[in-house]
Amino acid sequence: MVDLLLFEIFLCLLFVSIFLILGTYLPKWGFWFIHESGIVIIIGIAIGAIMGAAWTSPSEFDEGIFFNFMLPFLILNAGYNLKRKRFFKNIGPIFLFGIGGTLTAFIVIGLEAYLFSEMGLIIKDGKTYHIPLQDGLLIGAVLSSTDIVCTLAMVKEDKTPKLFSILLGESVSNDAIGILLVQTLSSMDLSNIGAKELFIFIGKFLYNCFTSTICGSIFGVVTTYMTKRFKSLRDDPSKMIGLFLYISWIGYTVAELLGISGVICILVASIISGHYSFYNMTPSSRIACTEFMHFIGDAAEALIFAYLGLTTLSYDVFSVSWVYLFFMIIGVLIARLCGTFGLSFLARFLSRGKHKLTIKQLAVCWMGGIIRGAVSFALVLTLDGENEKIMKMTVLALVIVTTLVFGVVLPLWVWWVDPKEEDVVTVDAQKVLGDLAIGHNRIVITKGDSEERGWFHRTWRNFDNKYIKPFLIDPVALEEARKIKATIKSLGRSSVGSVGEGHEEHH
Repeated sequence: MVDLLLFEIFLCLLFVSIFLILGTYLPKWGFWFIHESGIVIIIGIAIGAIMGAAWTSPSEFDEGIFFNFMLPFLILNAGYNLKRKRFFKNIGPIFLFGIGGTLTAFIVIGLEAYLFSEMGLIIKDGKTYHIPLQDGLLIGAVLSSTDIVCTLAMVKEDKTPKLFSILLGESVSNDAIGILLVQTLSSMDLSNIGAKELFIFIGKFLYNCFTSTICGSIFGVVTTYMTKRFKSLRDDPSKMIGLFLYISWIGYTVAELLGISGVICILVASIISGHYSFYNMTPSSRIACTEFMHFIGDAAEALIFAYLGLTTLSYDVFSVSWVYLFFMIIGVLIARLCGTFGLSFLARFLSRGKHKLTIKQLAVCWMGGIIRGAVSFALVLTLDGENEKIMKMTVLALVIVTTLVFGVVLPLWVWWVDPKEEDVVTVDAQKVLGDLAIGHNRIVITKGDSEERGWFHRTWRNFDNKYIKPFLIDPVALEEARKIKATIKSLGRSSVGSVGEGHEEHH
């Protein structure tokens, strides 16, 4: 008798291999408008259907496996390889969409889910069902988390670095905020909602954000300080990889055990350790750590899509209310529109035109955040209660439909909108830095880099250079970093009259 778990592991690994091969060859074959995630999900669903007909239904999606053994690696890669200077330079729109947009989506989708229910749109087997406000808001919290993997594959970093940075930063912060919303809302009873309950909700949410950030900062500083003090350790690439992986993972588990956000904790820890530890490492360690983080991130992403497709038919997804599902998809489009165009126009009005995103960039941000992926899939499985089947089937069906449909629509949309950025120069680090180039791939310089920094950015950079870097970075490595930065600044002025970004932009 074939072991079901072992067989499913075999299938998932097979799908991961297909995912990686397709990711390389689809663009070469001319299928640039198809993302490999949709193909892998379709293959997984087909194999699951064959298994169910010929042998036994696949196992259900295990949210514990997802949150403890898949999601941490995805976030770790995103944080470690984050282009930090461009991230913080675009921190305004990233927070606007990642936090403001997520909260907007939560409120709009949550109210829509409740109001559509009150309108009698949940129809199953000839019966009409209704859900209370709290369950509607839970659906909103679950669906506030977007999946921008397909969009990032279509938006080229060397052609639109600003837009790429905004979408990447939004996707990372969006997942963290979405998970926080579900955790906070699940711990409360909003049957008699009032001002007191609203303040309690806001207080719990802010407390979770603050404590998770502090926890992540502690683990990030500990990891970085170890690379400064233990010189033999930082000269060994395999030990450095283990240090980053295990200490960051420990931070994630500690945060979860404390009842705070492990996602925010590991994100902050990986950003800090990736930024400051890079200076301390030898060139070989830099290359090894960077490539390994890319590997585990890509592997986790592929495994998630494979697992998602394979386990889909283990649920009765065809029992969903199709009318309700249709209106919820329209509701997601409206919520995303409010969270991009609406917030952007409001920010532009309040900042007197300083918020500079073009209509084309906003159009890509809008459509790029429609897909709901594995995080929403896993989050909805954690919900329980009287209406859990309605909520789960609605969200699961919406995840599959948006992934498959918009996975094809998005590449065509990005191609049609064509969000170009002017004065973008990409140069070979080897030609510019010489012997200092090891660990640097390429340098992207844009006209926007020469713009004057805001007060907050200048204050933080001064504090960082005066106190944090001397504490966490070896003096010799810090001097080398200053030489690299001065060289790239000079290059930036001669190329587009701007400031380049060194390893903080591409390492």
